[in-house]
Amino acid sequence: QDNYVVVRGVRWVYKKKRNKYLDVKKLEQIDGIWVATEMQMTTKSGKKTLHRTIIRSKNTKFNQESVNEDFFSIRRLEKGL
Repeated sequence: QDNYVVVRGVRWVYKKKRNKYLDVKKLEQIDGIWVATEMQMTTKSGKKTLHRTIIRSKNTKFNQESVNEDFFSIRRLEKGL
């Protein structure tokens, strides 16, 4: 079965003349949904790595009935928690 999930992205930062790469290092199926649980962002200038960030997700849950829909109103999203 195909799972159409982005596993690599490249962005050219024009003003700084460098590339940013997003690489999915770990992909898991949680509650029937494919989720990137580990991602790596890398900033490069030519072949030289300037910066690297690793993002890991733990305890990801979907379809939670206990989530209040008011948390997602425009006002709340603009204001923050």
